[in-house]
Amino acid sequence: MIMLSNPEPKLADLDFFDRLFAQVLPSSSKPRTHNFTKEIESVNYEIEEIDGTRVQMTGYGKGIKPRDYILLTNQGIRYRVEAIDYYSDPADMWTALLFKCST
Repeated sequence: MIMLSNPEPKLADLDFFDRLFAQVLPSSSKPRTHNFTKEIESVNYEIEEIDGTRVQMTGYGKGIKPRDYILLTNQGIRYRVEAIDYYSDPADMWTALLFKCST
């Protein structure tokens, strides 16, 4: 998994949830982009569409947090992690609610 850095957004460019989190979370909790484009769907992760803008994803990897972004191969777009829950065994397995980004 390759980590990519995100450019620093201007507060006016952020949507409602990002502005809310920017006020609550310290600046050291900047969102990161997790690149799953080299991972194989149904082997390294599973994804299920909930509706036109939300998906549920189950995968492996540590350090993924709410507000981070995930890039996927077959969709070619990025998703924002809204909520994530790590399993206790294995500790690096998680399930997350993702929102499709407009950009």
